[in-house]
Formats: sequence, structure tokens, C-alpha cells
Amino acid sequence: MVVASAAGAGYLVWRVGWTLNPDARAFSVLLWAAEAFGWLSAVLFFFTVWKVEHPEPPPAPRGLRVDVLVPTKGEPLWVLRRTLLAAQRIRYPHRTLVLDDGDRPEVRELAAALGCAYHARPTHEHAKAGNLNFGLRHSDAEFVAVLDADHVPMPEFLDRLLGYFRDPRVAFVQTPQDFYNVESYQHWVQPDTGRAWHEQALFFRVIQPGKNHWNAAFYCGSPAVLRRAALDDVGGFATETVTEDLHTSIRMHGRGWKSVYHSEAVAYGLAPSTVAPYRTQRLRWGRGAMQVLRLDNPLWRPGLSLAQRLTYLASMITWFEGWQKAVLYLAPPVFFATGQLPVRAVDWAFLVAFVAYHTLSNLAFKLASRGYGMVLLTEHYNMARFATYMRATLNLFTGRAAFHVTPKGSDRGGPPLATVLPQLGVLVANLLACAGSVARGPAAGDLVTAYVVNAAWAAWHSYLAAWAVAVAYRKRDRRALQRLRAYLPVRVRWDGDREVVGLLRDVHEEGAGVELSGHEPVPSSGALVRLSLPSGWPHAELVLEGRAVAMRPRGRKVEVGVRLVAPSPEASDTLLSLVLFGAQRRLLERAAGPLDPLGSPQNRRRTWRQVAPTPVRVVWQDAAVWGLVEDVSAAGARLLVPARPAEGTEVVVLERGEGTVLSGVVVWNRAVPFGDGEVFWVGLRGGRAVAAEPGHEEPAGTRA
Repeated sequence: MVVASAAGAGYLVWRVGWTLNPDARAFSVLLWAAEAFGWLSAVLFFFTVWKVEHPEPPPAPRGLRVDVLVPTKGEPLWVLRRTLLAAQRIRYPHRTLVLDDGDRPEVRELAAALGCAYHARPTHEHAKAGNLNFGLRHSDAEFVAVLDADHVPMPEFLDRLLGYFRDPRVAFVQTPQDFYNVESYQHWVQPDTGRAWHEQALFFRVIQPGKNHWNAAFYCGSPAVLRRAALDDVGGFATETVTEDLHTSIRMHGRGWKSVYHSEAVAYGLAPSTVAPYRTQRLRWGRGAMQVLRLDNPLWRPGLSLAQRLTYLASMITWFEGWQKAVLYLAPPVFFATGQLPVRAVDWAFLVAFVAYHTLSNLAFKLASRGYGMVLLTEHYNMARFATYMRATLNLFTGRAAFHVTPKGSDRGGPPLATVLPQLGVLVANLLACAGSVARGPAAGDLVTAYVVNAAWAAWHSYLAAWAVAVAYRKRDRRALQRLRAYLPVRVRWDGDREVVGLLRDVHEEGAGVELSGHEPVPSSGALVRLSLPSGWPHAELVLEGRAVAMRPRGRKVEVGVRLVAPSPEASDTLLSLVLFGAQRRLLERAAGPLDPLGSPQNRRRTWRQVAPTPVRVVWQDAAVWGLVEDVSAAGARLLVPARPAEGTEVVVLERGEGTVLSGVVVWNRAVPFGDGEVFWVGLRGGRAVAAEPGHEEPAGTRA
């Protein structure tokens, strides 16, 4: 980081003194300024993440008074129900207050059914901040937890955070914003390992822990716990801007309060599923940051330390990146259209210096990012959002911004053309510049190298713009309800005595997706089916009924879509709890690690295990249970089973209908909470596959 920063400073000085083109001064200065902005952003990033801290909390004190505030305005009822259901199951004693800014009767009824207090204010000024302040007037608790309407807390949410408040100067504890809809617009998932990266991963996994070191981690709106005394000290949640979280944090730090960033995910939310809500959300954040810069700039806010000022600045100048990217995206078309170079000459000296500096900067960024800084993916999203960032920064001069809730639910119509017009403009301009540069290159004389470089640069921008447009139209949300990934063995029964065990891939309040082997019988379309967990699993008595409404062959598997038939609220809540707090969380925790080994202290393996969720029959000694192969590699496998085999036990794994036998030795086991009981992760070493020969007999007791 030090070497890259110093080299960048030298490079920028050299660029000013020896490379600016006097015949195209404005063009030259703009391109230099874009590079200088990139260097400044990198230096501030390096300062912020110089040391990342992941504190471990002391035990939560008993007897604290805590209220959980859930502000809502117009979110679909199923979104809010999941949050309230989970909030009521937080283990630490608390009250849950629903703050309904939409004053909807159905929300009042939902709150009453789930045992939550309901409050709707008569006026609606100051958006979310005003709603939260209204909630404070109805709370006498020492601490308030804030959950957005789409953030589902885990049962230990308060137990893991309240211990930090043993320090009387801690004002708030913020946690990561992780998301359970990993197919969202801002996610990218490795298809073979299931590991997921989202566009905010670097901020929540590296930047916020870095801010922790400087006592500069800021409140992000949800999920967090705040001390009432600290809120009262700054006059409640800040109402002057649409980013009440950032603004309130600055005021608390300015008053000498401390913050803590707890880097464990203890709640999961919904990320914007398509491009339109993504840009609505980012525009609100950017406009709010500009309002804060205008009204309460951290550079001269009294009471802040120098480190706090710099780290706040690092986060807030990010929004000006849109202008920097616009200069870079338009440089090739401008050169092609005018014939003017932004540098004196594109010679070998310039190319070597340019490539060396940017290579060194990217290497330092990758190392500093601890495995979460994905350069290519970041450039993809830079292209997707640059115009939104530019639009947001205009608020620095106007100061006006309305609070728009990020839309939730289905978006079946696709994005309007206006949403992708900036990217289409960049695509067309750079394609023309690329084609024109290739055509003119042979006759360019002394500028032939410049035309070659320009063509390559324009081709790169064309690729990024084409990606942004393609993803905007490919990422569609056609479902009325967001499904939860389950990946659990499920017993499927139909026609009285027909029964197989398959894989429960996903589920929601009204339906489920089941994967069955193509080598076994499957229910016909319209058949009444019953779904339950296999014997031996916790909550195996829970039975859901539905009708098979869709059949899709997938290679050797068959996917069956099941529409549930009027499940009782108790059964639906139990199922959601099992998936949200058990299966879904297990998958999200495994997916959330760093993707890039470079710079990551967590990546001990050079290669990740391949995800292969498969329901299997697991046999050892006198036991035979249904379980799940979660992932496999050349060295072994990981199983999920309802009983614990001892270390050193030899295990045989049978996949029904496929004739595949895996065998190995248990090298570790670990209990995993699952509803009111527990299941077990089992590490298997060996995992050798042996094709079953005709007439192969399964060990006794392995048939369903």
C-alpha cells in the first residue's frame, strides 16, 4: 500500500511535468484529474483498511430493557411478516414495535397476530428518520435495535451485540448487511462452489472493520443496536438528510461517543433484485451523502478526530467516482472524433509507466481487500452505476432530495429503456471509436500506436457497457414471493403408497421446489403430494400438502414445482423458521467468505470444494439415516446428518437410483442448531467413489 501510494504520487507529478499535451490542454487536464481522483481514493482506502479489527463481544448483561423498532412503509406483507416472525423469536427479552408509516390495516392485524406493538404516526414528515423518532417517543427502553422491514434477525441477534454496551461510551453497534436473495442484481455466485460476492461485500467485510480501528465505523440504518442516551444526546435520528444513518453517526462521533462494528452476520435482508430498485437505492444514498457534505461536512465538524474525518471523507467522495468514470469512458471516442491526444505522445516510455503504475495499484488493492476486492466485477458495477452517481452529486448544489423506499417484490416488465441509456450511449460511442481506430490505424503514421491503444481501450469499455445492459435485462424478478434456498432432504409421498426422498431446493409461503432423481418414479402433474423431513430429523412430524404444478427435466434430475395447499399459519411459520434460521443461514455463512486467495488470510485451501447438494442414505455401524452430501472434493466430502457418528467411524454413503457408493472415515463432526433440535456436519476423508455393480446389495436398513 505504501509503495503503490508513493509510486502513484510520482506518476502523477511526472504526468503533469512531462506528458500533458499543450494542444489539447482541457482534454489532458481532465484525464489527469481522473487519474488523480483514482489515486486519492486509493490512498484514503489504504488508510481506512490499514488495520482491520473484528472484535469479539463480552456476554450480554442480563436485565437490559430493549425495544426492536421495525419501520415500514408500503413493503409487501410477506416481506414484513418474515422480519416480524424472526424479531419475535430473538432470544433476549425485548419488545417489538412496528412503526407503520403507511397506516395499513393489514399491517396492524399482522402485528397483533404476531404479538408486536403497532404504532402509526398521524403525520409523515422526515421519512424514515421521522418515523424512528416517533418510535422513540413510544419507547422507554435503554437500547433500541433498528431493523428494516426486510431484514430478518437471527435468534441470537441481541445476545451477540448487547455485550459491547458494557463500555458506557459505546453509542451503537452496527453489523453487516448480508442478503439471502443471492440471485439479486448486485450478487455474483460461483457456479461450482456456491460462494457468493455482492457489490457491498468489500464495504461490510473490509472497510467497516477498518473503520473500527479508527473508531469511525458508521451506523448503516439496519441491522444495528443503539444506546438511547446517545440518541438523546444528539437530538434523536438526524432528520435534515435522507441518510439519517450516516448523519446520525457523524453527530455521535462528534460528541465523543464510540462505535463498534461487529463483523458477524446476525441478520439477513433483501438486496435489490433488479436494476431499477438498485439505482433507486444508490441514488438515495448518494443524495444523502451530498446533503451531509453540504450541511454537516465531517472535514470541519467539531469533535471529530483526524482519522474519523479522513475515513468519512473516503466514503463520501466515492459518489464523485461517476464523473471520473465518465471521463475515462468518453476519452477514446473524443480522441477518435477530434484526433487530439490527451498526452504528448503514446510512446513506449508512457506505456511502460502507465501499465506499471496501474498494475501496482491493482495489486495493492487486491492485497488490501483481504480477498473481497474483485477488480473485474467492481468495474462491471462501476459501469452500471456511473450515471446514477453523477446524478447524485448534483445534490451537493441543490440540497433537495426525497426519501424513496427501495422497491420490493416482483418486477416482471423489465427495466425501462431510460434506465440503460447512459450505458447504451457509452457502448455505441466506444464501438464507433474502436471500429474507426482500427480502420484509420494503418494510415495513421506517427499516431499508429495511439490508434491501437485507443482501439483496445474502447473495446474494453464496450465490453463493460454491453455487460451492464445485458445484466439489466437478464436479471428479472418474476416471483410474487422471494423463495428461500433450503437444500434439505425431503420425503415426497403421493398416491397413497408412492414415496421417494428428494432434495428440497427452495421454499416460500405458498410453494416449494423439489429435485428428484430421474431414475425413480415422480408424481404426475396435478398430483396431491405431501412433503416432510425424513425420519430422525427434528420436526419430521411437520407435513405440508401441495399439488405438483410444474415438471422440468434437468439432466438426470427432475425438478418438481409444488404449490402448497392452504398451510396453517403455524406450519408455515415453523417451516420458514427452519429454513431461515437453519438451512438458509448455513448456506449463506458458507457462501460469504472471500472469493480471491490473494490477500485473504482465510483461504487455506487452494481450491474450494465443489457444491453438490444430494440427498443420500448414510450408513455406519448399526445406524442408517437420510442425510445430505453438501460438497465434495478429491480428498473427501462434507455431510449433513441428523445423528452424530464418532470420529474415526467408517461411513458408507448411498445415492438412491444412481448406483454410486462413497465411503470414508469421519475426521470431524459439529452440531448445527436446527429448529428446536440439532443436526450435524460431518467431515469425511476418503470419499472414494465406486460404481455399484449389477445386483449390488445395499446394507441392511438402507431402504426408505
